[in-house]
Amino acid sequence: MQKVFTADKVFTGSDWLPDHAVVVEEDLIIDVLPIVSLPLESTVPEHAHIIIPSFIDAQIYGAAGKLFAAFPSVHTLQLMQEHCANGGTHYFLPTVATNTYEVFKQCIDAIKEYWKQGGKGVGGLHIEGPWINKSKRGAHIENLIHTPTIQKVRELLNYGKGIIKMITLAPEICNHKIINLIRTNKILVSAGHSDATFDQATESFDNGVYAVTHLFNAMSPLHHRKLGMPG
Repeated sequence: MQKVFTADKVFTGSDWLPDHAVVVEEDLIIDVLPIVSLPLESTVPEHAHIIIPSFIDAQIYGAAGKLFAAFPSVHTLQLMQEHCANGGTHYFLPTVATNTYEVFKQCIDAIKEYWKQGGKGVGGLHIEGPWINKSKRGAHIENLIHTPTIQKVRELLNYGKGIIKMITLAPEICNHKIINLIRTNKILVSAGHSDATFDQATESFDNGVYAVTHLFNAMSPLHHRKLGMPG
């Protein structure tokens, strides 16, 4: 069944369209068209001043006093979803920073159960660390930071198959085989907490690292002689 939403202005992500409608079917947008082009029998439940895409948060650690890594449960995810929705963010990636593999698995289990119970808004898990550079660790726990083996990476990816959607790592710490293994599991690889040189960073971007986590923060600096990762 189709639903039609009209607005004085609709933002597509690149353009503002005046007096337009958004047509939705089975929770998917199937058309954006001028209001005057709507069939006469169209039922409009509500007219808005502005319609814009909802926000997506790719890195959020918790909400309502609950850190997801400390309280990896369906309840924490519900609190996070409510917090995000109240601010206009309807999709988010619960994030766990450098921790033990046991905690990573508990977070994976929590998301799996949340989805099983019909929970909405959670796009998957973002693991930030522990495969990062100790010199740029920031608040990450130093004694848990390490360079992983292929076997350890494969074990975690197999456990979190379909759940893990993003991993932040330092490309100078993880070799191409590790990055390729992560990418073949359809997981976004992001560079962060890294002391990579300009050349190391560029090489990683050419070989499957498609994002950067908190650019400029906790990484090699932008210097006029050494451009670093930001450069």
